[in-house]
Amino acid sequence: MHTASAAECLHNNIASEATTAKMHILVSSLLLLVRLVWSTAQEDDLRRLKHAQAEQKQLSAALDELRADLVHLRQRYGILFASTTVQRHKQAEWQRDTTARLESMAGERRLSTAISSHRRLSSGACVDPSGPQLAVDGVCSCTSGLLVEGRNLTKELDYLLRAIVPTASPLTSISTSAFAECRGNITFTEKWEFDTDYASDWEHFTVDNEEYLAVANSQKGSSLLAQSMIYHYNITAKKFDAYQVIDTMGAADWEHFTVDNDHYLAMANARNDTSWGPTVSVIYRFNNGTATFDEYQEVNITGAYDWEHLAVGNDHYLAVAKYRSGSSYQTPSVVYRFNHTSAKFEEYQEIDTIGAYDWESFTVDSVHYLAVANAYHPDQVKSVIYRFNNVTAKFEEHQKVESHSATGWEHFTVENDDYLAIANHVNGSHLTTTKSVIYHYNNATSKFDAHQEIDTKGAHDWEHFVVDNVHYLAVANYRFASSYQTKSVIYRFNNATAKFEEHQEIDTNGASDWEYFAVDNKLYLAIANYYGGTSSVYQATCD
Repeated sequence: MHTASAAECLHNNIASEATTAKMHILVSSLLLLVRLVWSTAQEDDLRRLKHAQAEQKQLSAALDELRADLVHLRQRYGILFASTTVQRHKQAEWQRDTTARLESMAGERRLSTAISSHRRLSSGACVDPSGPQLAVDGVCSCTSGLLVEGRNLTKELDYLLRAIVPTASPLTSISTSAFAECRGNITFTEKWEFDTDYASDWEHFTVDNEEYLAVANSQKGSSLLAQSMIYHYNITAKKFDAYQVIDTMGAADWEHFTVDNDHYLAMANARNDTSWGPTVSVIYRFNNGTATFDEYQEVNITGAYDWEHLAVGNDHYLAVAKYRSGSSYQTPSVVYRFNHTSAKFEEYQEIDTIGAYDWESFTVDSVHYLAVANAYHPDQVKSVIYRFNNVTAKFEEHQKVESHSATGWEHFTVENDDYLAIANHVNGSHLTTTKSVIYHYNNATSKFDAHQEIDTKGAHDWEHFVVDNVHYLAVANYRFASSYQTKSVIYRFNNATAKFEEHQEIDTNGASDWEYFAVDNKLYLAIANYYGGTSSVYQATCD
């Protein structure tokens, strides 16, 4: 009995120890598994950490590369932006010449509606049998355009013209990142001052990417024989240097233009020291060998106050405004046409004017116009807009406009609307405090309607320009009462009201002319002061 109990006890002890051993093995296995899992997790975390560090290094390297690329791109942008500046005016001249040619090509193909007889040389040339004025072998000229084999070439030319010509002149429309930040809040501050002698006009122009600025000095002391100056922009010194001296007689106006890739400057010499008799005005041509202007053609004109160049197709015209002949202001002004055979300008058309002071050429819907500012009498004389007749190739009276001793016209466009601003010098009581008027083109009547009146003081000139799509008009106020020291004003266009509002005043002394231009990626306004012995150029800056 005792032996069996001992054996059973021993068996139980062995079984208990075996169970305990199994438990130790199980616990050890579990602990080993836990350690293994924990170790694996640690290794995964370490791998993730290493991977994240590698990605961070790659991102840092990519960021450094992007920063280097950004610096490089900024440098390239600066170089590109600087290089385009010197090309701007060359492109502007090309666009201006191309514009004139395209407008002429489109305009010349519109026959006058006065033609009523039809001449049919072939049948089936045009779709509308009542439309063509002339049909020849599949080509017909219609009042709505020129049709060739079913294509309206006039409309195609108009489309091309709209595509390449911006709403504002490229010479007056410059948008840079710097001025975009201005949001139209620009101010003009004096940059350079020039010694001038009764300055009447500034003219900026470009020849072979070189920038020039010419001033017309009307007299020296008591003599009308003076030296007018051409200045050249020094790209290194960042200023205009005196470049060429030209003797002038009562200089009133410079006009730069190109014909067959040759550059010309026409000087309007108003009178001599003794009388308002015939005085030689001169056309100069640029000499590529000497890089100076040589006298090219003399034109005997009495009382020349302004030249205006325009191109109609391949024909080039120069209109001269004749202010006075002897004691009479009622003297015809003359339009000259360039003879490509003789390479000279020849008298082409006389236009009756009274104290003509300024011509302004422009186009509306491919039609060429010339507007004359008649300055003789503040109440009895109107200024006149002439329209070019493509059939007769002559300018015909189109519209008379109320004016008061008008001294200048300025044409411009705002969002495809055409405007004409007239500078009225005095009112009916011969007071210089008067209203100058901005006219708006009426598409329904093809006439200009009064749009806005602006108070001016002996106004002599308007200048329109655009900065970052904001339109401005600057008026040159010549005199207030008996004082020539008065303020000229820059106005800014309000798109909401479609009116101009005063933007900035500038002190002037007998202001005769504004000239807006761009040089070396900077925007400038030059004022010609008739009195005071100096004229200034102002630079546009952000407020």
